[in-house]
Amino acid sequence: MNSCKADYHGLKLSKADFDKCVQQCGNQYEECSKAIRSLWRNFPKNRKQIMKVMNSCCLRGQADHSQPPTLSFATCVRDRCGAELWGCNIKKRHTGFLTEEEIKYIKQKEKKGA
Repeated sequence: MNSCKADYHGLKLSKADFDKCVQQCGNQYEECSKAIRSLWRNFPKNRKQIMKVMNSCCLRGQADHSQPPTLSFATCVRDRCGAELWGCNIKKRHTGFLTEEEIKYIKQKEKKGA
């Protein structure tokens, strides 16, 4: 049986239960990020605000063990799942065509990299 144990919390979950717990915390993270969903339409312009909110949804309170598991993804996986390491992967999923701002931003990035 695969199991995951966090020494600090004394939790011992099966691999399946741990994965399910992390998914539930991921759902909490996604719910937190819904507040800025419209800002993604112009990522280059809104990048700082997006990153501020996404970092808060992901890591807020991670070092303060008095913070509730509902505060962020980090506090959730730490307290509910017994995780000792955590992080978030932010990806923009496209549905449809790129906006003019996105095309311009991509071209600028390509020029800088060349």
